[in-house]
Amino acid sequence: IGASILIRGIAMLVWGKDTHAVPAFSGNDPLYIAGATILPQHIWIFAITLLIIAANKIFFNYSIVGKAMRACAYNSQAASLVGINVKTMVLLSFVISSAIGSMAGIIIAPLTMTSFDVGIMLGPDGSFYGTTFQGGSNNLDLGTVFKMTTNGTLTTLVSFNTTNGANPDADLTLGADGSFYGTTFGSSNGLGMLFQLSPVSVPPVPLDISPLSNTVVLSWTNPAFSLQSAPEVFGSYTNIPGSASPYTNPISGARQFFRLIEN
Repeated sequence: IGASILIRGIAMLVWGKDTHAVPAFSGNDPLYIAGATILPQHIWIFAITLLIIAANKIFFNYSIVGKAMRACAYNSQAASLVGINVKTMVLLSFVISSAIGSMAGIIIAPLTMTSFDVGIMLGPDGSFYGTTFQGGSNNLDLGTVFKMTTNGTLTTLVSFNTTNGANPDADLTLGADGSFYGTTFGSSNGLGMLFQLSPVSVPPVPLDISPLSNTVVLSWTNPAFSLQSAPEVFGSYTNIPGSASPYTNPISGARQFFRLIEN
């Protein structure tokens, strides 16, 4: 988390707080085909995708290297026995996949925007927030807004359904009012949408610590929280099995640090 904040800060100093976009290959003026609107960049994406598919088809079916890579995929030991350098083929497969992924990023970049705080957003409650372009619990596959707590619990906060937008095409931005803001590629009118999301604020749960003879008693009021312990204050915390309020811990042995975490 600390490294992420540092990198974002450096990116903000270098490129500023504004949103940046890569210029489209053929301009941004839409094309009207049979009553439908399409951007020239979409045509570039479609054409380049077909070209990559055709190039892969020719490479893997008709070239010696492509056939060698297929042989390694089918049976690496047999391929090695007939003289194919399996390690070289594996390395080449990573090179090809990286090149295709890079090309995908290049042709899609003009349709999206980026800024210094792109990526999963760290919310004011200590949880991580982000968006997915597709997916959702309503089977419409129009994207989601999700929340992930520090213990790995993933919650879908919004499933888009065109009424509230469709396919979020940028990451969330945290406003001064504590709300998240974002944009979607589509909506019920097909023109996209700006949305606001107010995260549910969970009030802090106090952990009361009281000494009792040779023990210490830890108690809290919210049963939705569990007790964790660690040998260091910034160490790796683990759940204490069977811990419930009030929890009694002996004052002996190595030092321990405690915290509450939402279930």
